Amino acid sequence: MAKVSGGRLVVDALKREGVEYIFSLSGGHINTIYQACLDAGIQVIDTRHEQAAAHMAEAWGKLTGKPGVCVVTAGPGFTDAVTGVANAAAAHSPMIVLAGRSSVPETERLSLQELEQIDIVRPLIKWGRVVYETRRLDEFTAMAFRQVLTGRPNPVFLEFPADVLARQVEESEVARPEGYRPRYRPGPAREALDEAEVLIRQARKPAIIAGSGAYYSGAGAALADFCRHTDIPVVTNLMGRAILPPDNPHHLGTTMGGAGFLGEADLVMVLGSRLGLYLGFGRPPLIPAEARLIQVDIEGEEIGRNRKVDVGIVGDVREVLMGLTDRFEGSPVSHPEWLERARTVRRNMKRLYLESIPNLDREQPVHPARLMREINDFLGGEAVVAADGGDTQVWTSALVDVNHPGHFLGSGNFGCLGVGIPYGLAAKLRYPEKKVLVTMGDGSAGLNIMEFHTAVRFGLPIVMVVSNDCSWGMIRHSQKAAFGEDRLVGCELGEVAYEKVVEALGGYGERVDRASDIRPALERAFASGRPACLNVYTDMDAITPASRMLAQMSKE
Repeated sequence: MAKVSGGRLVVDALKREGVEYIFSLSGGHINTIYQACLDAGIQVIDTRHEQAAAHMAEAWGKLTGKPGVCVVTAGPGFTDAVTGVANAAAAHSPMIVLAGRSSVPETERLSLQELEQIDIVRPLIKWGRVVYETRRLDEFTAMAFRQVLTGRPNPVFLEFPADVLARQVEESEVARPEGYRPRYRPGPAREALDEAEVLIRQARKPAIIAGSGAYYSGAGAALADFCRHTDIPVVTNLMGRAILPPDNPHHLGTTMGGAGFLGEADLVMVLGSRLGLYLGFGRPPLIPAEARLIQVDIEGEEIGRNRKVDVGIVGDVREVLMGLTDRFEGSPVSHPEWLERARTVRRNMKRLYLESIPNLDREQPVHPARLMREINDFLGGEAVVAADGGDTQVWTSALVDVNHPGHFLGSGNFGCLGVGIPYGLAAKLRYPEKKVLVTMGDGSAGLNIMEFHTAVRFGLPIVMVVSNDCSWGMIRHSQKAAFGEDRLVGCELGEVAYEKVVEALGGYGERVDRASDIRPALERAFASGRPACLNVYTDMDAITPASRMLAQMSKE
């Protein structure tokens, strides 16, 4: 009978689930997994830092809805990846982390890179195990897929001692699982749909907020159909962006871009989005205190977080929408005046927002909002956009459009810096035929800029645009407001030629100082066919609403 290695058993499970790439940085503890990937045709995308590998795996999960797989070696390889796991946990992204560890006979002998890793990562994961039997490696890897793909997405973790991975076992001894995860989506309770229908029919100014749960469930078509029968305007959070196409009459953009009409709603339906910071904790001014609330989430623990819910529905967003739409077939409702009112408020908010920005059209120094407007006009909504940084991410989220779901990637609730380049690389792997643009603050650029070497090695021509205000802008604004300009500390970076760093790594680089030079520089960067960096010097005194809020908090 043939023998198989532990590494081969892990990779067999990955192959069965359709995994194309693992995101990793090499190490002795995981060599057998690498060797098995060679034989199985799974490509190893090896980064320059494990944090970037974890961010790439998370981005793959966001882009595809299937778990990205991060494989790291023991000790510092594992700890380097923890930040990426934490960011994925805060965003509820589907991700599997596989880590090597020291061999079992070496436990408590002060062996190389020995660490109780699962104890460190346990608060960040949905599920995790250490596997001590080689013959069960396929079985446990299958369990990881069941955990990450059942219910709400979240990172899961498996730890493999090096000797368990390296050991050869008889094929006849291997536990090969079958039928190990659900094939169908969880549906809603009929009584909950009945109650929701009553509230929807009673409402005169209903609104919908669609989030990541709607995106991951593939609810776009179901949402469009539901809105045709109920005439309800829709806004999304960042992961829900473009779940409805831009020409859909009910689609009014994102909460980040301004959704003032929500403050007039008498019913708000929250579809797969948590009532946290980015939704104002479910309270005024974003959502009126007197508005009735219908909340749909795949996890019951989210229902009623931070405010009272009138109807809470536990279930997959697409299944819930289809169930609700059935109730309005033949007897739809209509709110033409309210829908037009919502559209008008939305249009005016965006126009007034841009008009309120001083020096927007100044040539030099470039206003970051002007930079984003130039990027938006150039891309026309057809690129994949990753945003990284503090103020830079806010400007990007508010002013750069995407026309397709899953095409906008941001750091999410964890506010993690350094995600942009790894996110962009994963996006280029997923969509090699599309433009991929990363916006980056100059502070963030310092975290993972060596991943441009990864981009060059794997032929991934992303374009990074650095909004360079020579500082940690958000922190600089808050310190200046709270303590005065003569008390700035730890937030000034000075001029750094990031474009030269990218050139040294084999990419294309260009410095931009004037607003009128932005579009020609974008054209040259994409035409270069290489990973590229445009280092755009922007106004260090330009401040976003988010920075104003942070500055106010610093004063208090």
